[in-house]
Amino acid sequence: MKVLIIATGIAPRMGGVGHYERQLLPHLAPSLTASGRQVTVLLSRNGCFSHLDAGVRLVRLPVSRNPGILRILAEHVYIPALSLRADVTVALDHRLPLAPVKAGRTVVVVHDVLPLQQKAGEFPTDTNAVRRWQYSLTLTRAIKAADVLVADSEFTASQIARFFPATQRISVIPLGIDHERFQPFHGAQEIELLRRLYGLPAQFYLFVGSLSFHKNLRLIVDAYSSGDLPKQYMLPVVLVGPSRTDDPSNPTLQLIDRKGIGEYFQFLGYIPDAHLPVLYATARALIHPAWQEGFGLPPLEAMACGTPVIASNRTAVPEVVGDAALPIDPSSPESLAQALQWVTDEAIRKQLIERGFKRAAAYTWQRTAEMMAKAICDAN
Repeated sequence: MKVLIIATGIAPRMGGVGHYERQLLPHLAPSLTASGRQVTVLLSRNGCFSHLDAGVRLVRLPVSRNPGILRILAEHVYIPALSLRADVTVALDHRLPLAPVKAGRTVVVVHDVLPLQQKAGEFPTDTNAVRRWQYSLTLTRAIKAADVLVADSEFTASQIARFFPATQRISVIPLGIDHERFQPFHGAQEIELLRRLYGLPAQFYLFVGSLSFHKNLRLIVDAYSSGDLPKQYMLPVVLVGPSRTDDPSNPTLQLIDRKGIGEYFQFLGYIPDAHLPVLYATARALIHPAWQEGFGLPPLEAMACGTPVIASNRTAVPEVVGDAALPIDPSSPESLAQALQWVTDEAIRKQLIERGFKRAAAYTWQRTAEMMAKAICDAN
């Protein structure tokens, strides 16, 4: 059996999909080649990936990974051409070309249905109408064209079924954690070097995500500016991912400025992969107040590092974190304020850390790859 895997989201600076592809491929490709499958992987020109099994064929697009029209056009040419010689085409994101994919079967991974929820007006959004239309169109087409759909969570599977009642073949395959990276113990010297490098405060909360509305940084802003949270619980918030200079017009950044609480927020932007586990382990707690998640890796990564987690009680997040996090209502600053006070209690912290270790241990990329390999092979 010949398998084509589309992994054009991998790039030097990656969001969630690129991270998923880069972590999964080193486990998925060997699982397929070990059972005699011939594997071709399609990457973008700058796809920074070099740890594939020796038996895997790499093909690169002539353009870099970017959201522009050139990448879309290149995918629309390369994917149909490569699929002519494939028994199964696997899209690790929901994009498929307009031209028919000629492989015998098509497997599409759906990480979330956010574009459809935004289009339905289920919560406010900061995505412009054109991009929302484009995302919902490509997602709808991919779901309808797929022979097999893979969802990251039961929640995402339920949303696919809600928007597309005729869809039948949905496999739920959770994501994993790189347990060699995300560990609780780091040397004092390593922590001190990182503190100096980023000018970290002695105590801080951590937020990992973008400035998009559904990540809900605004909840922290509202809790800090409400006047209901005692000062001793208002630790600085260190943010990984967003940058102050990327989008100065972002509504949440403007809100921070209007409220006059900018001194509480330190924006690191994108950081090297090696630094993130140390930040998790150093933080007082991870705050993950998202309105919507198709899965949500930061809470699990924090748990694996021995960091207590405060997490939204919406969408896929409760399914992922179980009873190992303090749940909050993402619409309620009071809910977050209460959790910030609870997380300082040593008995609660100890319980969260113990439960977090146990919860995170169940998620591995090897398990994800084995489940994915089975879904691919069963699709043929």
